[in-house]
Amino acid sequence: IGLCLLALTALSWGRCAWSGTLSVDQPPWSFGSLPWLRGLVSILFCLAGWAHWKAVTELKQELAWPHLGIALGLLLIVAPALPLTSNDLFLNLAYGKLAGLGMNPYLSVPADLPFDTALLPLVGYWKSQPSVFGPLVTLVAAQCARLPTPIDALAFKLSMLAVGLGLIGLVCK
Repeated sequence: IGLCLLALTALSWGRCAWSGTLSVDQPPWSFGSLPWLRGLVSILFCLAGWAHWKAVTELKQELAWPHLGIALGLLLIVAPALPLTSNDLFLNLAYGKLAGLGMNPYLSVPADLPFDTALLPLVGYWKSQPSVFGPLVTLVAAQCARLPTPIDALAFKLSMLAVGLGLIGLVCK
């Protein structure tokens, strides 16, 4: 699982370096326009899923705190990943900016932001899409969106890492 996730993280950095943009919707390396990239990502996700299924079916005990170390390692492998298949990171920050301005992100869209921001080109095709994310994520995004770019993205990713660790902690006995 870890090797597949490490490959996906490295691929995300390679995509960003090669394309020169964090947005996955912009050529020359847009996820939708490169069939081989979609195929490679699909294979890596399938391998990781298969390895996870194999590990879970062979697990003869309930989840316990030692498993937290494995989960922590896997989360830390993917934490530095850059956008690879979606612009959701930037969408969340745009919705957070809307919420921070007192606008309802479930009724307003990123294109409604009243100022020109470097964030909008990174949102990609979804500039006219109201939020589909839950209110807790929007609340976290609103707090992170107060920070300057790129610290806002780092803060959001670290917040989501903390949420993931908290959820793992809830299921471990």
